[in-house]
Amino acid sequence: MGCVRTTIGSLPLQNRIRQSTAVDAHAVIEVARRLFSRTRFACLAFAALVCTIHASAQIYYPDFRTITGLRIVGTASASDSVIDLNARQPKVAGGIWHNDQQPIANGFATRFKFQVIDTSGQDDAGGSIGGDGLAFVIQNASPAPLGGAGGQLGYDPIRNSIAIEFDTYANDEPGFDDPNGNHVAVHTTGTGNNSASNSYAIARNTRIPNLSDGRVHEVLITYQNGELRVFLDGCYGLLLTVQLNISQRINLDNGRAWVGITGSTGSAWERHILHSWTFNGRPLSTPIRVGLCAEGVATLSPPGRFTSYAWSTGSKSPTINVRNAGRYTVRVVDSLACVPADLTYVFDVVKGEPPQPRIATSDTLLLCNDEQKTLDGGAYTSWLWSNGAITRTIAVTAPGLYWVRVTDSLGCTAYDSVIALAGTRPAAPTVTVFGRTAICTGDSIILEAAAGHASYRWSNGATTRRITVHNAGSFTVTITNAAGCSAVSQPVTVSVLASPSPIIQPLSSATFCHGDSVTLDAGAGYTWYRWSNGATTQRIDVDSSATFTVTVWNRDGCTGTSAPFAVVVFDEPVPEINAIAATFCAGDTTVLRTRKKFVSYQWSNGATTDSVVVTRNGLYSVTVVDSNGCSGTSQEINVQLDSLTVLRIEASGPTELCEGSMVTLSGPPGLASYHWSNGATTPSIDVRVAGRYALTATDSSDCVATDSIDVRVHTQPNIMLTTDTTICDGQEIELAA
Repeated sequence: MGCVRTTIGSLPLQNRIRQSTAVDAHAVIEVARRLFSRTRFACLAFAALVCTIHASAQIYYPDFRTITGLRIVGTASASDSVIDLNARQPKVAGGIWHNDQQPIANGFATRFKFQVIDTSGQDDAGGSIGGDGLAFVIQNASPAPLGGAGGQLGYDPIRNSIAIEFDTYANDEPGFDDPNGNHVAVHTTGTGNNSASNSYAIARNTRIPNLSDGRVHEVLITYQNGELRVFLDGCYGLLLTVQLNISQRINLDNGRAWVGITGSTGSAWERHILHSWTFNGRPLSTPIRVGLCAEGVATLSPPGRFTSYAWSTGSKSPTINVRNAGRYTVRVVDSLACVPADLTYVFDVVKGEPPQPRIATSDTLLLCNDEQKTLDGGAYTSWLWSNGAITRTIAVTAPGLYWVRVTDSLGCTAYDSVIALAGTRPAAPTVTVFGRTAICTGDSIILEAAAGHASYRWSNGATTRRITVHNAGSFTVTITNAAGCSAVSQPVTVSVLASPSPIIQPLSSATFCHGDSVTLDAGAGYTWYRWSNGATTQRIDVDSSATFTVTVWNRDGCTGTSAPFAVVVFDEPVPEINAIAATFCAGDTTVLRTRKKFVSYQWSNGATTDSVVVTRNGLYSVTVVDSNGCSGTSQEINVQLDSLTVLRIEASGPTELCEGSMVTLSGPPGLASYHWSNGATTPSIDVRVAGRYALTATDSSDCVATDSIDVRVHTQPNIMLTTDTTICDGQEIELAA
């Protein structure tokens, strides 16, 4: 569809903006809003709204003044309404391909006019003039391939292809074996790499008019109902008829393939000039999908030129305009073709969603100090910019009004516009650093930008004038002035110094017995130390259980604290001796042992067992070692032999008595019990009768002792007087018993 050029006064709107010395942005935006609506499909607000859509990728080039839709490859070039495939050079190849795959499977008809002009003046091996020819190619390898030069004709070795070649040079080299220097042939190897060798020709004709006579020849190639026909210069110039099922020979893409024309030259060379090209594919079973633009009209037109048309709407014209979605059909007849065509095309017209291009984030675009910015038309099929560009993006550097018309895959269009305004960029801001830029872990510094700007944005995302930095990095600030132009500061690099990581090392075991100690070392190389117990030296001596940390300072002034380190001091074991009996009877024993179990024992009597048997009185102690390896000695225990060990019977006088006399026998006082051999149970007994008296006594410890004593009794003598019992002083008398 065509677009109306809008003017304000006598100048185009964009020119008026560029000539203005002071652009009123709000006024221009208002004009743009009236001209371009983001929600309507229009060329301009007051242009007629008609979306003309050709429903197929029809190939129709009555000449080559325009080559839109073509891919030109190799040495081919377009000029003066024709395409020269080989650029007047020897040993080159060139060609053209249409951008879109064409319907092949159900049949097609293609026409092209060509002219071969010999410019080398060199005869070929057969004596004819030429070199080397051209070919119409159907292929499904890639959108725009190109084969080799010389006898390869630009299509050898394109894979998955069929070529109808018009050969003007007799290549008799191995691998070609052309029948002559003026023939037409059909070549294919199926889905493999195609070859121009005569052995791969499925049909050929050597009795044809001279192709290199400099005249313009017209070729017609038709494919219908499995039959391929090649005509030259009219319907009576049938050169080939080939029974061929293209769908079985090569792999098609849903019945479609790319089509094009290639040509090449060798050491003998000529110009291969194309004057026109049309291609009409028989419609495939899939309906042609056509978009109906919002509030618009879809123009339906079958691909090709026919002699009659019969639309499902009743129209007989080549094209119809429809305003409603739905299915439409047209039956077309071409009675003038060499192979008459009677085809039916089906169109499905669907309502298209309006494109919504957005070339800028706002209605205005600020260009500071003639900077360049990119406008993006979005992901659509085609673009037309106010400066004539047809690319997706354009770069703008000057103030003015910029607009784009986008077209989507259904052919629907929409506009978007933006006003570009000029601005002055501020000077790069300075950043003031409060503190040193090399900080310790956990510390921070403050970065501050100069005051007086409209907004601030730091490289870390902050939007305040001042930021606090804790991490290493390169920091910049972008300031924006009231006009919206920005400038970026020089970077400030902040580094984070590694904090010291002291490790407490014990110089001996950190687990020990009471009475020992350990030295803890924080390591050398620090400028200052502070232990958790208040010490400020590198090493400390510890003799009690506790957990210690140390904080150190390095030469950078950074601090670090160690992990906690535990010192464990085991208590000295205190064994207690338990005696079965601390006092025992003569002839008995007692057992001494500790109340708790230990690893080892050393008794004062030399024993090393956990218990000892004592037979004598005395003081006993034990030294033990516990599971921690710590030793301790018990208090002494006094083991006594019972006092009743020796029992003595005491007599109150001589134990030899005169008849009639008495002696008292006594045991030790204070015993628990007494048992005399005469049956008495008192501590003492009076004895008048001779005999052996035994005492068995028991003390409070149940110790028993026995003693005995003999008592003798003498009979009184019988004195007889032999004389007078009266005597004088100094006299003696004899008594006889």
